[in-house]
Amino acid sequence: MLAKSIGGALNIPICTNWAIRQGMSAQHHLGKAQRLQHAKQVFSLTPQCIDKLVASNPALKCIAIVDDVITTGVTVNALASLLKARYPQLSIIVWAMTFTPPPKSSLLTARMAAR
Repeated sequence: MLAKSIGGALNIPICTNWAIRQGMSAQHHLGKAQRLQHAKQVFSLTPQCIDKLVASNPALKCIAIVDDVITTGVTVNALASLLKARYPQLSIIVWAMTFTPPPKSSLLTARMAAR
């Protein structure tokens, strides 16, 4: 839903069926090392991935992965690695609605000071 809204507002193409998640186990209860291992096992690219998008846009240089919440970054890093391996000519960026900063992040102390 986020990608469709953003794509529509910015008039950019979107693709929602480029990756496959095998299994439905949640990652939110796992630590970072466990998430990393889990992500390597459960995510893969679809056979067609973004081939049509890349083929129809020869000037395409950058794509964005849209995520709702980034907790550790493991999921988007795993997906970005898969995309970069398949499409080495593309830059990959991540757009997210929010993220969970690490426990000792300076962002947390800045927020506390602003209160």
